[in-house]
Amino acid sequence: MADITDRIHRMSYSIERLMAISGTPGVAIGVMIKDNPISYNNHGFRDVERKLPVTEDTIFPICSLTKGITAVGIGLLVEEKRVSWDSLIKDILPDFCSVNPVLHNNTTITDILCHRTGMGWGDNAILGTADLSSGHSVLNLATTTSTTNWLALSFNDALENASTVPIDFLRMGDGGYGAASGGARSSVKDLVKLYSSFIKGFNTQFSGSATPDDGSPLKQLNHIMSAKIPFNQPSQHEASSAFGWGKVQLPGRFGHIGLNPALLLDMPTIGRGTSSLVLFHQGSLPGSLTFVALLPETETVIVVLTNSLALNDAADWIGQLIIEDIVNVPSELRTDFIGLAQAAVAKNLKCHSQIVDDKLYWLMYGLETEMFELVHYHEDTFTWLQPRDELVSRGRWVRSGQGATFWEVKFEASESATIDKLIWVPDSELPPMAYTKTRE
Repeated sequence: MADITDRIHRMSYSIERLMAISGTPGVAIGVMIKDNPISYNNHGFRDVERKLPVTEDTIFPICSLTKGITAVGIGLLVEEKRVSWDSLIKDILPDFCSVNPVLHNNTTITDILCHRTGMGWGDNAILGTADLSSGHSVLNLATTTSTTNWLALSFNDALENASTVPIDFLRMGDGGYGAASGGARSSVKDLVKLYSSFIKGFNTQFSGSATPDDGSPLKQLNHIMSAKIPFNQPSQHEASSAFGWGKVQLPGRFGHIGLNPALLLDMPTIGRGTSSLVLFHQGSLPGSLTFVALLPETETVIVVLTNSLALNDAADWIGQLIIEDIVNVPSELRTDFIGLAQAAVAKNLKCHSQIVDDKLYWLMYGLETEMFELVHYHEDTFTWLQPRDELVSRGRWVRSGQGATFWEVKFEASESATIDKLIWVPDSELPPMAYTKTRE
């Protein structure tokens, strides 16, 4: 195998093309294979105006990569027998109060960590001041995938009290939104160190020979990183969700946790001609897209951090590009990630609508910072859709899968012909939300 630094360097042209197509100003990449030196490959700027380059020490939001870290934090509590994977959320978090009694009385740690609660995405559409989802149930509880922020409530308490095992490079704070589900920040340099512990623990604990000195401070990884629910079916090979991880056996399809599937008819099957197991996860927040992949067989860690909520999931494409090189996919079977990225951007740009100059506004949660123009659409229906760049600049999480109704509000009148009600459908799988006017 050629030196990994040289191999990553040879991908620089493709990486920078993917950045340019998506609109990504900066990316930090870290790759480690077994005990070889870590290879860092950084492109673009962390500060475009001041032309400050991205380095392996640049701090990024790591978004939903935090979910796997939350899982191992709870794994330490399970190892110490302070909780179990089947512990009820209502017994751990007294403030947990779902409007659905089935969810309230039966939701466990396992249900939350592998996204099988059946809860709607709710507050994730709004990202408002309340950390808690309203907890409506949708579809089949066993198969519906959605993310909630319940565990964010006591994330710092859990990490501080979980164990005396030190992770000396971990820097924590409690001032961010949704820490457990995606509010942490880190660098490529720190994350490669962390994920090397995941790899070592995974291989040792699945071998059946795990000891307290197995080289990893992380426990319960054979449970955390085993399949819990299938996704992206039908699939010839493994495609499943664990606790904060996806698992795919090559050849297979990736991206299910990210933004690209909503922009393409089908995600590509990558890694053709190979058979490696890959554990991966992705993340997205306003201003950042992230990707991590672990290949246990070769003890390979791949981390990609970017600083833009781009027109496609650039971190995903870059991560998949590196995977195909690491597993030595024959040249004639390599995936055209450049073409896929261009197709995804073309689809995304079709979502734009023209905004007219009107002066009616609505305020989410009554906050001046969350004030959006309402533009007449038809009859008593208005839209708050704005150009994508405007929404992203205001920190909105924008994706194509939100649907038309998310951007529409309808006014209704009383019997006296006075407008007294506003109807909004933030989640197409849930009943409309009705807001009634109570005073002038």
